[in-house]
Amino acid sequence: MKNITKDFILSPNFNARPKPAIITTIVIHHTVISYAKTIELFQQTASKVSAHYVINLDGETVQMVNTNHRAWHAGKSSWRGNTDINSQSIGIELVNTGVEPFTNPQIDSLIELCKNLIAIYPTIEHRNIVGHADVAIGRKIDPNKHFPWNKLWDAEIGIYPQINGFHHPIPLNSRELLHLQKRLRSYGYGTEITGVLDKQTQSSINAFKQHFCSHNFQENGKNHWTEEDDKRLEEILDLAACRGAVTTTT
Repeated sequence: MKNITKDFILSPNFNARPKPAIITTIVIHHTVISYAKTIELFQQTASKVSAHYVINLDGETVQMVNTNHRAWHAGKSSWRGNTDINSQSIGIELVNTGVEPFTNPQIDSLIELCKNLIAIYPTIEHRNIVGHADVAIGRKIDPNKHFPWNKLWDAEIGIYPQINGFHHPIPLNSRELLHLQKRLRSYGYGTEITGVLDKQTQSSINAFKQHFCSHNFQENGKNHWTEEDDKRLEEILDLAACRGAVTTTT
C-alpha cells in the first residue's frame, strides 16, 4: 500500500467516533480558500471545522485528523438515512476556488488516497463515495460541477454511468415526482417523499445533476429532470445493487 501523505499537521477540531465505529463513506469537498488558509483555518479551535485530509494543487497531501477520529467536515447532512455523516465518514478537502477545474496531480493523489482508505476500511461502498453536495442538498455545492467523477469511475472508485443524450425534459406530475423522489432516496439522497416539486426536491435534482450530469447542469438552480437523468438514475440504481456492495478495490 502506497502512503502518499507526506505530512501530518494536527487539527484540534475532532472528537471520538461513537462505538462501534464503522467507516462507510468518503465525502469529497473543495476548499474555496487557498492551501495555506485552509490549514490555518483547520488549526483554529474557534473555526470548529476540519477534515481528515487536504490535497493541494500539486497533489501534495496533508493529514489533519487521524481517521480513527471524527473530523468536523460534513455539518448538517444526510446519506442513506444516516444524519450523522461525520461519525461514519472520512472527509477529504481539495484546494479549489469552486469555479475552476481540479488539477491532474490532485485527482491522481485523491485516487491513490481513496484506494488506500478502501483497503483499510472495506466497509466503504462505491455508492458512498460522494460529494458534500450529495449529503447536504441545497446547502452545499462542493466539490462543484468541475469535479471529474468519471476519472474516479475509470479507476474503479465510486459510481458514474456512461450515458449521454436524451436531453428532453420529463414532465413531472405528482405520480412521476413520487417515483423520482423514492428512487433518489433509495440511492442515498435525503429526499423527502412529498409528491410535489418543492424546494428540497429541486435541491435533490440539482445535487444529482451536478454529480452525474454536470455537462447538463445549470448553476442557477433551475434544473429540469430529463430523459438522460432518468436513464442515468436507473443505471446508477442497478450499479449500486451489484457494484455498490462492499468494494474490493486495492
